[in-house]
Amino acid sequence: NVVTPSGVQVLNITGGRTLPSWVPEKKRKKVRAESENKLHLVQDLGFPVATQCLRVSPDEEYACATGVYKPRMRMFELCELSMKFERYLDCEVVDFLFLTQDWRKLVFLEADRNIELHTQDGTYYKFRIPRFGRAMAYREDKAEVVVCGAGPDLYRINLDVGRFFEPFATGCAEGNNAIEVCPLHGLVAAGGDDGVLRCFDPRTRHLASSLQIGTSALTRYPHCDLAQSGDTNSITALQFDRTGLGLGVGTRSGHVLLYDIRKAEPILSKDHQYDQPIKCIRYHSNGQYVFTADTKLVKIWDKNSAEQTIANIEPEADINDLALFDDSGLFMVACDHPDVHSYYIPSFGHAPRWCTFLDNLSEELQEQEQSVIYDDYKFLTRDEVEHLGMDKMIGSQFLKPYMHGFFVDMRLYKKMMAVSNPVSYKDYVKERIRERRAKKVGSRITRKAKGVNVEAAAGDDRFKEMMSSSDFALDEQSEDFKRSSASLRAREKKKMARAAEEEEAEEEVEESAEESEDEREEMVKRDVMRSKFLGVDSAIKKQRTDEKRRIPLKRRLEQLHRTEEARRFEMGGARVKGTKIGNKEVGFIPRSEREKKKKEKEKREEALQRSGRRRRKT
Repeated sequence: NVVTPSGVQVLNITGGRTLPSWVPEKKRKKVRAESENKLHLVQDLGFPVATQCLRVSPDEEYACATGVYKPRMRMFELCELSMKFERYLDCEVVDFLFLTQDWRKLVFLEADRNIELHTQDGTYYKFRIPRFGRAMAYREDKAEVVVCGAGPDLYRINLDVGRFFEPFATGCAEGNNAIEVCPLHGLVAAGGDDGVLRCFDPRTRHLASSLQIGTSALTRYPHCDLAQSGDTNSITALQFDRTGLGLGVGTRSGHVLLYDIRKAEPILSKDHQYDQPIKCIRYHSNGQYVFTADTKLVKIWDKNSAEQTIANIEPEADINDLALFDDSGLFMVACDHPDVHSYYIPSFGHAPRWCTFLDNLSEELQEQEQSVIYDDYKFLTRDEVEHLGMDKMIGSQFLKPYMHGFFVDMRLYKKMMAVSNPVSYKDYVKERIRERRAKKVGSRITRKAKGVNVEAAAGDDRFKEMMSSSDFALDEQSEDFKRSSASLRAREKKKMARAAEEEEAEEEVEESAEESEDEREEMVKRDVMRSKFLGVDSAIKKQRTDEKRRIPLKRRLEQLHRTEEARRFEMGGARVKGTKIGNKEVGFIPRSEREKKKKEKEKREEALQRSGRRRRKT
């Protein structure tokens, strides 16, 4: 769901068909499987179950994502619009970072306290930290990875020396959720569960300053829910802007506070109104817009005015991460969904050079008027519902209330239109007849005869003598004229027969249109009678099978043998192999062989009769 209060165009690139909320999940899965109206920005950009983290390389040539299940990472080469490689991991990834401008060096923070270092050849080294990690940041000037986790310390791992350095002590026993390093002045900011923002100077390795965000917001925003929550509001997200002086702070209650690091009071406060923790904060490269995301919503707003909301984007699954492209309106959202959702805002900047076709697509969509909200549903006002005679359906499953009207299935809408406005339906029937007639005429091969203007020829002095001469007069008694007139009469008969066929076709279409309702009722009656008949027939068959099972097996075999003998006699001595159901094999016995067997049978019977007579005499 994309809502733009400011009227800015937001394109959902991977959205496909739009479905209302009341559509059942079974149909949603079926539509989701159809990809005919779906644009795949990057091939295989997604995971079997969900995407957890998403990052874009500093040179913006590659994108890396981690997901489940099984835990894995995928690297995508954007200029090729496809996946470069895939690696499986031992555990789910909590956070990861690019250590270089390209994809060759990566660091992964896993859920089992392990940290993996990857190079272009694969896993380079793996080690474990004392507590479970929640986030990490990278100091490029010192090649140092800083990790915050469940304990009060910020662990420092120097990749140049290859060992742990003395950690930063925050004093927050509950643990720290977010950490950020400013690349301009090197200040390390960490936010904990106690709602305190702490900044460390890496040159002195000591705490430079700390700020209780609830108390600081109390002065400027006394009626804010964040201020009323006091010290219990923990920090869940941090982000420095490009100037290094602005700092965005996200809280567990769904508030975003923008600070100037030179002041103790927040400059601006924004409420997501979902009471969900803020997952991430991203500043756009133009320095004016801020992207903030919780588990339900991505909110785009102007950092100079909290009241001016550009767009609200609510995916169908919970949000895990957010990635932006510099100097562009393209951004991607990682969710608990197999696909990574991609969105494009043309007014924020041109598309990246690896997907310039998005600019042409946005221009085409701007020219077209998008009047249909859903593909399979029609929106009707209450007056239109009453005009179609559907007011009795209000409150049923056929009419879904929405704002000042109702949504109705498009198929039902077309049927009701045909019933309520029969004139338009007749026009539709006539149009179909005209189309069929045009199709038949277009498939014929005709030869057009050249016409002669007789009146013009008679009035012309050059042809005056020819028109009055007896040499050019028609002789109706000649054989040539009789043959030509016969062919003309045959053509006329064909035309008349063709016209009669077209009239019959028109009558059939009209009759079918008029009798459609009667046929439906008859079909329903037939189905009912058929079901009743089949039910009786099945009962009779069951009774017969039960009676057959009561007969002994020997008697059943004798009956079967008699029926086979009778069938063979009827077929003239043919041999039939096979069961009553299925394939059968028929073999015919020659007549001479049949006669021979018949004589042998008669001789045996005579011999038996003779022997019987002898026994009687004795």
